[in-house]
Amino acid sequence: MSTSRVSLRFWLAAGYTALLAVMLAVFGVLLFFGMQRALLDEMDKRLQVRADQLAALLQPEPGTSGSSSLPSGTIDVSAISSLDDPVVYAQLRDLDGGLLASSGNLAGNVLPLSPDAIARITSGSQPSIRDARVGNQRLRSLATTLDVNGRPAAILQVAESRRPLDQTLGDLRLLLILLGAIACGGAGLLGWAITRRGLRPLSSVADQASSIARSREFEKRVEAPNPVAEVELLATTINELLTTIDAVLRRHREFLADTSHELRNPLLVVQGNLELLDMIDDPAAREECVREARQQVERMTRLVNDLLSLAQMESGLLLEPRSMDLSETVARTVRSFERRVTDRTFAVEQSGPVLLTADEGRIEQVLVNLLDNAVRHTQPGGNITIQAGADKLNACLRVTDDGEGIVPEHLPHLFDRFYKVGAGEHSLRMGFGLPIVKRVVEGHGGTVKIESQPGAGTSVTISLPLQGPASRD
Repeated sequence: MSTSRVSLRFWLAAGYTALLAVMLAVFGVLLFFGMQRALLDEMDKRLQVRADQLAALLQPEPGTSGSSSLPSGTIDVSAISSLDDPVVYAQLRDLDGGLLASSGNLAGNVLPLSPDAIARITSGSQPSIRDARVGNQRLRSLATTLDVNGRPAAILQVAESRRPLDQTLGDLRLLLILLGAIACGGAGLLGWAITRRGLRPLSSVADQASSIARSREFEKRVEAPNPVAEVELLATTINELLTTIDAVLRRHREFLADTSHELRNPLLVVQGNLELLDMIDDPAAREECVREARQQVERMTRLVNDLLSLAQMESGLLLEPRSMDLSETVARTVRSFERRVTDRTFAVEQSGPVLLTADEGRIEQVLVNLLDNAVRHTQPGGNITIQAGADKLNACLRVTDDGEGIVPEHLPHLFDRFYKVGAGEHSLRMGFGLPIVKRVVEGHGGTVKIESQPGAGTSVTISLPLQGPASRD
């Protein structure tokens, strides 16, 4: 089931655009409401100035004894009645809220004033400024007292239409929205272009890696298209992974080829001997064919068993450590070899019991492999010495033969599977014995060391901790 995927460049561009949109929205909101507050403050100042001007014009003539209940006739209301500004309105009320005069442009409409506002104004508090609606117009209205001879005589209302202010704020709102949309669109395109250019090296690395994976040419390497630190680090990591994969596959191919070679030769020998049985009648010759076929079958059996053991170890070596006597294991294993191999001399050197904690079956497998190698590389009549001992911390097992020995340059590679010693018809291919020995010994926390000189024989020394392998979590 396929699922749609969104590219990283889309998410980065969308993220940049969303962040910019939020910043522009916050800026736009702050600007809009800041401008609205400034324009309203400016309008309130104009209303206050206009109220002061009208209050001066409405003052009675000098000598008139005014009071808080002056009739309208003692006040010159012509300044209100004759007001012809299309966006400014005026209205005069007595202290009880009754209408005394209004500007002609109100056309019979009345500027609203609530009883609560009347009470606050006449009590001497600050002027009342609020929005009001008259007809289909929104107004900004200021209501204050008209003082005569230092005492409140009437209530003066001055209002101004909010239409110019609302139109200005509407234009500002539209401008901010348009500029924000343009800025976000431009930022989105620019972010897309920048992220596309910035991620192009990653796309190049991904394409190269995908091409290598499809072609299975793991010997190739990925090249970073430009010196960006993160891209170079990614390319280096992928190249290290490709190197590991290439090495593993090469070892796997070599392993398959070597294993096939090792199994093919004994199979050919068995097949040839079986065919000879049908062609010869001499009992001695037939017995020789059966003996040789049996030897090759035993060789294949050892090879297959070694393959299984090595596979188990590579998937995780499982040890069952318990108390054991190394000297008994050595004696038992050597007796078994002495019964099977009668043309070699085995000598055991040990001073007494060697007690340690280890997997006895695995330690016996190590000793069998070492003795097998010693027998194969020692001529008939040769000597093989097995020594077992211990100090305060470690048990020591040494197997020495007087065979042909090994040249020094081959010693570091003897633990490689199917390592080939020599060249031509005298070459010798190593099997799984020593790799298994190394895995088992290191699994017990020990070490293995090989010393050899051409013509002087070989000595393999194994050191194992007496306390057994370290516990693993």
